[in-house]
Amino acid sequence: MEENSILSSYNRRSVVRLPLRPTLFNSDFDLQAENILIPYRKGTKWGFSNLQKRLIIPCKYDAVRKFKNGIAFVSKNNKWGIITNNGNELINCHYDAIDVNTETILSVKQGGKWGLTDIFGMEIIPCKYDFISKFHNGYAEVENDDKRGILSISGKEVLPVRYRNLKNFGNGYFAACTNKLWALVDSSGHEITPSRFNSIDIFGSSLFRVSDNRRWGIIDSDGTEIVPCHYTVMESINNGLCKVKINGKWGYIDKTGAIAVPCIYKQIGDFSDGLARCLHNGQWGFVDTAGLEVITCKYDMVNDFHEHLAGVCKNNRWGIINNFGEIKAPFQYSFIGNFSNGKAEIAVNDRLGVINKNFRVMLFSGYESIKSICKNTYGVHLNGYWNLINPAGLSLTSTVYDAIARFNDTMILVKIRGKWGIIDYTGREIVPCRYDKIEEPHDEVARVYNKSLAGLINTRGEEIVRCKYKHIGKFSNGLAWVEANSKSGFINKGGQETIPCKYKWVWEFEDNLAIAGLDNNTIGFVHSNGSTYWED
Repeated sequence: MEENSILSSYNRRSVVRLPLRPTLFNSDFDLQAENILIPYRKGTKWGFSNLQKRLIIPCKYDAVRKFKNGIAFVSKNNKWGIITNNGNELINCHYDAIDVNTETILSVKQGGKWGLTDIFGMEIIPCKYDFISKFHNGYAEVENDDKRGILSISGKEVLPVRYRNLKNFGNGYFAACTNKLWALVDSSGHEITPSRFNSIDIFGSSLFRVSDNRRWGIIDSDGTEIVPCHYTVMESINNGLCKVKINGKWGYIDKTGAIAVPCIYKQIGDFSDGLARCLHNGQWGFVDTAGLEVITCKYDMVNDFHEHLAGVCKNNRWGIINNFGEIKAPFQYSFIGNFSNGKAEIAVNDRLGVINKNFRVMLFSGYESIKSICKNTYGVHLNGYWNLINPAGLSLTSTVYDAIARFNDTMILVKIRGKWGIIDYTGREIVPCRYDKIEEPHDEVARVYNKSLAGLINTRGEEIVRCKYKHIGKFSNGLAWVEANSKSGFINKGGQETIPCKYKWVWEFEDNLAIAGLDNNTIGFVHSNGSTYWED
């Protein structure tokens, strides 16, 4: 459980986000009034003002947190309490720490121990635990002296604090560990099974996967054995099916524990497009989720199905089949990759190429490797260099590159002599190769770097900010923090420094407010319009 932090202890490199995004009130408070309450510092004391800097709550606290849904955490003499947006105290400042647990419950710390209160300070349980977790589906884990128990949301200790470890399955059932062995326990504290399992995990809504002497089985919520512990491997359930292994053979069971695919296969893959590849008697085929071998095991190698097509190999030659087993491309290729976006890589002897879903082949002679980059553009590699070609195999440029990568759907990053630039899918130069690094675009901009300094370009490749900042942060509320000459400020997406670099450090904007560190080792809040909320 994190303890409350005094705001003045924040700095850019060891900052902890202001926690708490509670939803404690819905309509009991004037949310419009809340939205204009901004933490305001006068000297060493904190209060709250409106946007026009008129004090609404006097500066009398040692530390505060922003208002969220009508309440704020405040501190006096290293003790924490809660006020409403009219300044009234819901809880006076007498706790060592306060944290939101649920919409209506607070975790509070006093004398080194944690307890629970409601949002008005009414005690639910006294401060007697070393640790209280967040409530999950009505239950929270508590700890004392390295022993753990479970609380209900009413504060009742449904599992006593005596277990070495616990798992809350979220359905009113728990796994409880004592002396390295696990028992299944219900919400009344009743041990449904003795402590005899090496592991217990959830398996479906009311079934549990259990391990006994390195063998896996399934029990129900009454502890009744549904599947004996005889599987050497039982993976997690995925899309209603679970891969299992027994006597060296693989298959699948369903969410009830019934056999879906019999354990007769030396290897079996994951389901893709409703089919899983399987190996039987040295040959590969495919089974469906009902366990039917819809494509007979007759191939030397197979790929997984993607886009309802798969590459299959026989006598060292690859072809393509659909999910009915029909041959769609003849066995004449030395390699076929997986389909992605309607295309798959192929090879014929030493010639590389691409085949599309209409089984039209485009072969390109003499290249060592090929990869799809962006719209109708492929990268081909030969003798340590990359070139870009179109689907007809024609080079887009006369230039060869040290490296290439995707920038977006229509643009490509290219590198020459250690510098990166951008071209489009027709080969037209968008950005000359002049940057040490270009990052992937986010929020319609991309960071670029030269000599360890950062700048910005937009997704059209236009330079918004030249490389002059030591750091450029992420955009929030339309602004990104920047650092230059050991000072921090903010720029907008047009590259304008709307808040000059004059602070020791800043944090990202949230709800149009950011925290800024000042030269006198104090802090204050800055609005996205540049207004500051402090007096020294």
